[in-house]
Amino acid sequence: MGYWYGESIPIPIGGRMVNSRFTYLFLDSGQMYMGPEAAVEKAAKNQQGTALDSEVRTGTWTVEDGVLLVKWDNGANTKRRYRINGNAMEMLNNKGKVVTAYQR
Repeated sequence: MGYWYGESIPIPIGGRMVNSRFTYLFLDSGQMYMGPEAAVEKAAKNQQGTALDSEVRTGTWTVEDGVLLVKWDNGANTKRRYRINGNAMEMLNNKGKVVTAYQR
């Protein structure tokens, strides 16, 4: 699947809210990274286990019947309906809003 760039959203990093364009990296192995682009690229270079960078969330991903399921290494799960529309991945967030990520 590769790299996908998400919308710019406010997230807590280091105890403060930061407006950051997120990068999603889906590997063929089922591993996934999410976070600011530079941090994701740094973490992906060390693909042995969990990323050490606190700005990056790591987990494993699967898809089934139009649903993306991410099991995060911190124990949380994310389940989103999604579709690929050209070079865009459109996901419904838990509030029903379409969140778009664009392929790199």
